[in-house]
Amino acid sequence: MSDYNPILSAPQGANKKPKRVGRGSSSGLGSTAGRGNKGQQSRSGGKTYVGFEGGQMPLYRRIAQRGFSNYPFKKEYVCINVDQLEAKFADGETVDKASLIAKGFISAKTVTLVKVLGNGDITKKLTVNVDKVSESAKAKIEKAGGSVVVAEKAAEPVVKEEDKKPAEKKTVAKTTVAKKTTAKATEEKKPVAKKAAAKKPAAKKAAKAEVKMAIQFADKNYTAEDLTKIANDVWVYDYGKDAAELKDVQLYVKPEEGKVYYVFNNEIAGDFVI
Repeated sequence: MSDYNPILSAPQGANKKPKRVGRGSSSGLGSTAGRGNKGQQSRSGGKTYVGFEGGQMPLYRRIAQRGFSNYPFKKEYVCINVDQLEAKFADGETVDKASLIAKGFISAKTVTLVKVLGNGDITKKLTVNVDKVSESAKAKIEKAGGSVVVAEKAAEPVVKEEDKKPAEKKTVAKTTVAKKTTAKATEEKKPVAKKAAAKKPAAKKAAKAEVKMAIQFADKNYTAEDLTKIANDVWVYDYGKDAAELKDVQLYVKPEEGKVYYVFNNEIAGDFVI
């Protein structure tokens, strides 16, 4: 302090201004007045997750989700053009992940997939051994006298013909053993002569009784032939059909209604009065 007098004034720092708490947020000691929070905010771990909306259905669950996302399975490549290889590599060198790390193209701390693209020109003879190479880059590298080895194609397992042969031999051996066992089984089994079964006398068919049916109601008498004839007349005269076209007739008699319900050829249905 410019006006400080060690004789007339108290020692510097002896007198402090009191804190005026709870006098508004602009004072710096408003709101809780230095006493902290209450409830959930005063406890450790009392935090809500991202997207929490107070207990109601959050937005990310209210919106319908359809389809498939390839995001968890995507592959990200570090793209390097042939003009960059031309600038950083000497003639006859090999371009692989180790040399790319040494030249500063990729980091050694992360697992990185590398793809060479065809932007620019190349005149040096290089051996490129990376994960992917575009068609234009491959054409330019091979035109300059270099070679390309794609790591993804080289990693695919190749089944040799020699590996297939032992499996075939085993299957042949199994079939021969199976044939031998079946031959032994047939030799051990002796043919057993079957006894001729005694023929039973054929049973005589019972004679069918002739049945005649008649329907009597309200002083009326109808036989099955009468109803069939009426149905045929309905088919010919009412529907104008040929009698030869009638293949199937179903009749349902209801005496209480005085009607006979019919179905012709499982298609046409109706009734007539008797």
